[in-house]
Amino acid sequence: EEAVRNYKFEDFSLYNDYMDNPSKSGNLFTADKDFLNEYERKALKNYFSIAQENESLMWQDVFSFRNEWLIENGYLDPKSGVLDERKIRSAIRKSMSELYKEKGENELIWSASIHYNTKHIHVHVASVELKPNKEELKLSNKKRGMRKLSTLKTMKSKFINDMRNRDEFYREIDVLARDNMIGS
Repeated sequence: EEAVRNYKFEDFSLYNDYMDNPSKSGNLFTADKDFLNEYERKALKNYFSIAQENESLMWQDVFSFRNEWLIENGYLDPKSGVLDERKIRSAIRKSMSELYKEKGENELIWSASIHYNTKHIHVHVASVELKPNKEELKLSNKKRGMRKLSTLKTMKSKFINDMRNRDEFYREIDVLARDNMIGS
């Protein structure tokens, strides 16, 4: 229940405070930063405020994991409880890159944070557009936006493929085949 956004719904920029809460998470990250300093956090909040003034919607995505799956796939050490946050951030970035393709001209801004405060580790992602599409806003009644089903499917696909290391896996197979089966 706590992971559902009801906190300061009227002020987009404050949602970054919720996501950056040290009792819940590691830290905020973005498309190109693993850690944000104070200046970068303020700039991010400013972008969210500008987007809100421009009547952007704020999309909130949550990527949630079964901790057993994270352990089985080597992303969570069951003894130390240490999570491979680098891999999680990479998968989030690949997933969010799909939105750039769809909304890039609208200057999409997003931030995310890994949370540990519930039974299942999860990642909150908030995204806004600095230049929202006015036609899209009319269709969404200015309160809630819905992503296209095709966009959601592609985002999920990019996310899980990165988590499963499919590209890396196939590269390793090629190297093994070339070096061990085909030889020189």
